[in-house]
Amino acid sequence: MNYLQRQRLRLHAAAARLWPRQQADNSCVRLGGLEFRSPLGAAAGLDRHGRLLASFDKLGFGFVEVGTINNHSDAPVTARRLSRWLRKRHGKPPMRIGISIGSLRSYLDAMAINECVMLAQMFAPLADYIVLNLSRPRSPVRTGHFEPQHLQAVLQRVRAGCTANNPGTAPPLLVKIAITPGCRDAYPPGVMQLFENHCDGIVVAFEDWPSVTAAAGWLRGRRPVLPVIAVGGIRHATDIDTYLAAGAALVGVHRAIRSGHGLYSLIQYPSRRRHNGVDLGQ
Repeated sequence: MNYLQRQRLRLHAAAARLWPRQQADNSCVRLGGLEFRSPLGAAAGLDRHGRLLASFDKLGFGFVEVGTINNHSDAPVTARRLSRWLRKRHGKPPMRIGISIGSLRSYLDAMAINECVMLAQMFAPLADYIVLNLSRPRSPVRTGHFEPQHLQAVLQRVRAGCTANNPGTAPPLLVKIAITPGCRDAYPPGVMQLFENHCDGIVVAFEDWPSVTAAAGWLRGRRPVLPVIAVGGIRHATDIDTYLAAGAALVGVHRAIRSGHGLYSLIQYPSRRRHNGVDLGQ
C-alpha cells in the first residue's frame, strides 16, 4: 500500500466512524472576503497535488492548501485535477482551496519572480486564495538574500498575475513566513509593511517551538494587522483553541494527520467547539 492509499484509508475511515456530519451555522469564519465553514484546515505539504480533496471535504475541513507548487512539470497536472474538483464541489460555504506557490531558487532574482508570476497566472482561476510561500528552506526571504525592492516587485507582480486572467475577480493573496524561537523580532518593520500593503493575510509557520503555547505567545504579543493562518506544532484540539485565542483566524494542521498522532481529537474538533462568526476584514 503506497503513501496515497494509506492517507486515503486513514482519512476516509475517520470520516465514516468519527465525523458528525452536522455543521454548525455559527462556526463560519471570514478572511479576505471569503467565508470558511470551519477554522480548521490542512496546511501546505499535506496534499501537495490535490489528490485528497474529497477526503478532506468529507472530514468537514474549512480549507486545504494545495502545494507548495513550483515551476515543475507536474503543475499542469495539478491544475487539471483542481479544475475537475471545482466542477463537482458543493456546499455553502464550500471547502476553500488555497494554492501555495513558490520558487526553489535561493535568490529573489528575475527568474524566481517570473516563476512565481507564471504560477499565479496558472492557478488564480482555480484558487479561492493564493499563498506566496516565502518560508521554504532555500527561500530568499528566509535566508536574507533579497533586497526590499525585489520583495516589493514580486508582491506587486504576483498580485498582477492573479488578475491577469480574471480582471476584477482576483483571489486574495497571502504570504507565508517562517517564525522560529530565535527570531523573536522576525521580520523588519519595513518588510512587514510591504506585506500589509500588498497582501490580504499572512500564513505564519511556527517551526521548532517547544510548544504551541509558546508560539501562540509570540502571536499574541505581536498581533499583525493582517489576518493570520497559524501552522505548526499542532497535536490536539486544544492546540487549535490556543492559536485561535491568540488571534489566529484559521489554523492549518500537517504532521498531526500525516503521522496519525492526535487524529481522533482533531477530527472531533469542529463538532465540539463552535465559534461565533467573525468578520476579519475584506
